[in-house]
Amino acid sequence: MPLPPLPEQQKIANILRVWDKAIEKVSTLISLNEKFFNNLAKKLLKNCLNPQYLAWCPVTLGEIFTERRETTLNKMELLSITGSEGIVKKDSLKKRDTSNKDKSKYLLIYPGDLGYNTMRMWQGVCGISSLSGIVSPAYTICIPNSSAINTQFIYFLFKLPKMINEFYRYSQGLVDDTLGLKFSYFAEIKINIPTIEYQNQTANILLNYKNQISKYKNYKKALQSQKQGLIQKLLTGEWRVKIDE
Repeated sequence: MPLPPLPEQQKIANILRVWDKAIEKVSTLISLNEKFFNNLAKKLLKNCLNPQYLAWCPVTLGEIFTERRETTLNKMELLSITGSEGIVKKDSLKKRDTSNKDKSKYLLIYPGDLGYNTMRMWQGVCGISSLSGIVSPAYTICIPNSSAINTQFIYFLFKLPKMINEFYRYSQGLVDDTLGLKFSYFAEIKINIPTIEYQNQTANILLNYKNQISKYKNYKKALQSQKQGLIQKLLTGEWRVKIDE
């Protein structure tokens, strides 16, 4: 591929360096905010996992959740539960669809349901659904038993390293690759539950910070996309830069 003259190459490099610096600054912001969020979540949720803390109500997960085992023959949106994005439409993932053509055993999931990957809950792979659809029977779907349970609060609790360690302890299997957390074992795990007012307040605080981090990540993706577009335009000569005399 023919290259532009050296002065023009240098000008292009300077332009791209502006985007590199912007991407670096946003990456630093993301890192700092994620660290702050994780520390805040630990502080606000730590007593959920402290058996000595008696001010909150001790419960098992089986007391606050019921397993949803409903299936349907109707055609519904196929969803997937991911570790980083929660519950999303299957076709939004850049993966080959390996699901069965026969969806008669696929499980129904509704907004507000908590779903987790049965074989990967020991890695914290779970999410709260904002969608109605069906998921693979390899997932477990839980619905709250009471209006005194804020599933978003529980979701943040489930993402704590200490809680994920509990999921690991209760998972059954000979080696990590075969570990599974069926609902019957999930239901045995003990936590402390605060008042619904505390749950709501905490969930809102953490969700606001999480949304801010998502905005930074989207901005970073936009900058990276802009940079790739500039590279394509500038290095092919489709766009020419003006060289100072």
